[in-house]
Amino acid sequence: MVLNSTGALARVVFVPGREASGAAAWPRQHGLALEFDALFLRQPDGRALDVETILETVDGVPSVLVSHGEGSTAAVRAAVEHPSLVRALVLCEPWLPELTARHPQGAEGAIIPGVPMLVVSGGWEPAYERTARVLAESGAEHVVAPGGHRPQDSSEGAAAIKDFLRRTA
Repeated sequence: MVLNSTGALARVVFVPGREASGAAAWPRQHGLALEFDALFLRQPDGRALDVETILETVDGVPSVLVSHGEGSTAAVRAAVEHPSLVRALVLCEPWLPELTARHPQGAEGAIIPGVPMLVVSGGWEPAYERTARVLAESGAEHVVAPGGHRPQDSSEGAAAIKDFLRRTA
């Protein structure tokens, strides 16, 4: 079990993209509920989740946010707007077009200072790899894992997420 500074299980909030919802969106991460206070968000009516839903789930407890695809937009916004509530970010195939538009040649310095970040990409789509490169140049860890748009479902992606959570939660 991974405990936070108060001795409670460290909280990890899983933020899905549009393809799946709740625990079904994270088949390789279910077992993490044995080590963490793992909360699997459900998306409303196939729409991407918003910052408010994430903050309601976090409920004032500093948490690691693990997101996929379009869920990364809300996870990053939550970290930017409320950095004291986000211990770390894991972004799987993050869809962040505004970021790459603002930093087409890469970012200098941390995009969210003080918030450790892991980016897991599938190595298949240039737009996602461009986002991963910008984040890595800003200090994020970057792992390319098999699995196309769902690298978190591969053994390599799942292991990278688990290792990062153990180090940062």
